[in-house]
Amino acid sequence: MVPFSYPPKLEQDITSSLMAAIIVGTCVGIAFFIAVAVAWKLYGRLPSSFVHKRSISQIVEEESQVYLSYYNENEQFIEYIMANVVKPLFDMGYVVMMDKMYLNDQVDEGPARWAQTHIASSSKVIVVCSPRYVEICQRGQAAVGDNRSKTEESRVWFEIQIISNIYTKNKSASKIICLWMNNGRPPNGLPPWMGVTYTWPKDIDEIVRRLKRPNRKTFTSISTTESNLSYSVDISDDDVFDGRSSHVTMSVS
Repeated sequence: MVPFSYPPKLEQDITSSLMAAIIVGTCVGIAFFIAVAVAWKLYGRLPSSFVHKRSISQIVEEESQVYLSYYNENEQFIEYIMANVVKPLFDMGYVVMMDKMYLNDQVDEGPARWAQTHIASSSKVIVVCSPRYVEICQRGQAAVGDNRSKTEESRVWFEIQIISNIYTKNKSASKIICLWMNNGRPPNGLPPWMGVTYTWPKDIDEIVRRLKRPNRKTFTSISTTESNLSYSVDISDDDVFDGRSSHVTMSVS
C-alpha cells in the first residue's frame, strides 16, 4: 500500500496557514496581556468610585467619616483647626476628610471630584464658619468673580453649592453641622442650613449628639449649577434641637 501524502503545493499551503494562525494567535495573546497590564496599572491606583463606575448618588455614607468644609484664612487659622477641631474628632474615632490632609489622593480624581465623592460618603459635613467663608456664603459667585486665580474662593464656593444642594434635596440640614468662628451673631443673607450654629468646644456635647444622630434622608444626586440652587426651603422639624428655634444661634462670646 502506498502511504498517503499531500501534494507538495497543498502541503506548503497548509503549513503556511498553520504558521499564520500561530503568529496571529501569539500577537492576540500579547495584545491581551498588554491590555490587562495597562488596565491593572490604571485602575489599581484609581479610587474605588471610579473602578466600579459608581455615580455620586450610589456612594454609601460611612458613619465614622466627616467632611470638613473650611476657608484657608491663614496658616495660624489652619493650625488652630487642625489642633482644636480635627485632632479631637480623630481622638473620638472619626475619620476627618480635610483636603489638606489628602493632597496625594486628589491627583487622580482632581479636587472637585474628590470633594464631591467624600462629601457624599461622609455621614456629616462640618462647616467652619470663619469670616471669609461666611462672606462667600453671602456673596456667592460675586466673591469669586472671573478671577480664576482665586482657587481657594472657587473651591469653597463649589463646596457651598454641594452643601446647599444636599439641604435642598433632603429638605433637612441634619447632615450639616456649622461651627461659628466669628464674633457676634450670624448676619442676614446666609443660607438656611446655616441657621443653627455651634461654638467649638463650648457646645461639644450638642455637636457630638448631632454627629451621632442619623440623617433625615440621603440625597440621591448632586448638581452644582448655580441656577439649580434654592435657599427658600425652611429647615424641617428634625433640625430643631432641645426646644431651640432653628434660627437661634450660639455665637462666640
